[in-house]
Amino acid sequence: METSVQGVANSNTEGPVTLLLASLLAAAPAYALDYRTVELADGRTFVAEVTAELEDGLRLTVPPGVIEVKHAQVINMAPSDSDAYLVQGDWPVYVANGPDRKRIQEACRTMGGVALIDGSDTSPNVLSNDQLIAAEACGTDLNCLVRETEEAAWFWLITSEKRDSKTVGVKGRLNTQHIAFIGSYDKRRSEQVNEAIAGAIGVVPVP
Repeated sequence: METSVQGVANSNTEGPVTLLLASLLAAAPAYALDYRTVELADGRTFVAEVTAELEDGLRLTVPPGVIEVKHAQVINMAPSDSDAYLVQGDWPVYVANGPDRKRIQEACRTMGGVALIDGSDTSPNVLSNDQLIAAEACGTDLNCLVRETEEAAWFWLITSEKRDSKTVGVKGRLNTQHIAFIGSYDKRRSEQVNEAIAGAIGVVPVP
């Protein structure tokens, strides 16, 4: 599977946020479960388990898997706990009306840590009915999808494209920012679909 990440922020300076992170992490015993409410510059706020401090960022465990964020991306962190982590809910994902949509939607329904926005009774309450109708009309036009949903709470938009007779490409983007994550899968190998979705939302699944 081909997966690439684009547009990750970077900073080599020790600003107030970097020093704040350092002081928070220093207070935690080595290898202890360290839960934090994390606020990112891309509009997301979620509870994560901080599993490692990297040279220029943090490694976090979140409901769908593991992510790495740069210090420059973090606006604020506050102490949290495992109960808050467990009750926060899965990450909401909307799959645009494009190639192989039903298969991607079904993979989202069964994928751990992900909640499909589809207007059903079990759908996350993220988009209004009018926003869902507008999103459907956008098809795979990401700019249109973001424009129609930018007032909603953060969620992932996934679009798909047919690359050739065997390969489907997927692209993920938050409704709150322009950074995109890209993945792809072979239509003959169903086990690759979840990997491609994880790549499209910027996470590495936990085995």
